[in-house]
Amino acid sequence: ATIVLTGIGMEFFCFSLLIKDAWDLNTENRWRFVQFLFPLLASTAVGMAHSNNFWALPLITITLYKFGFPETILYLYSGLFDKSMNAGNRWKEVLEGIGTVIHHSSAALYITMVLVQIIPSTRSTVEVVIPVLVQHWFVLLRYRYRYVYVVVEILLELWFEWTVLSSLEVVHKKHWVSGIVATSMLVSHWLYFIAGGLGLYFEKSDTAQSDDPALRRLKTVRNLNAFGDLDEHFNDEESEAQTGSED
Repeated sequence: ATIVLTGIGMEFFCFSLLIKDAWDLNTENRWRFVQFLFPLLASTAVGMAHSNNFWALPLITITLYKFGFPETILYLYSGLFDKSMNAGNRWKEVLEGIGTVIHHSSAALYITMVLVQIIPSTRSTVEVVIPVLVQHWFVLLRYRYRYVYVVVEILLELWFEWTVLSSLEVVHKKHWVSGIVATSMLVSHWLYFIAGGLGLYFEKSDTAQSDDPALRRLKTVRNLNAFGDLDEHFNDEESEAQTGSED
């Protein structure tokens, strides 16, 4: 819970302090670079957890929540409140957001349980992670070679699900929560898979969707004005404080 709450908090702070309505090409490039680093940092966090190194906790938090880039909150906001998108794409964003919450929670629980040796460091508990890490090797393909990305990810997803389902009985016997971690990770991937299918089908018919992901995110960030009210509140407090000091 600490990792998840810290990660969501990082997303809000990064949005409110660093990004706000300024998602431009430079921000998009930084976002892609963070995605590029994900497999290396996640592999390091997994290795540290299996070596009982508690630095795995801050590292996996930074890695899962991608240095605070507002991934989860943008998915959920777009799906719940962006009325410029059609119903299919809004469902896609909701499923992406829920899948991300489940995925990150499962990964955080896995790291924690390995770290405190509830889940032992064995072949079966390591091999279930490898296909997921390999999937992130190819994540940047979706920006240029979308259909190649889809084919590669489907093949890797088959590897992942085969590995998890083959190891499910073994990991469940080691600790019952291990089975929950594996099953919830499967559920998150099924949600991603359904969301991807909806995206392929509906995005072509949605005129509100731009081919430029930076522009899509900029539009969403500008619409996400929950922090706008907060800024106005702080500005009002500062004005009152200045007025009181002048008196």
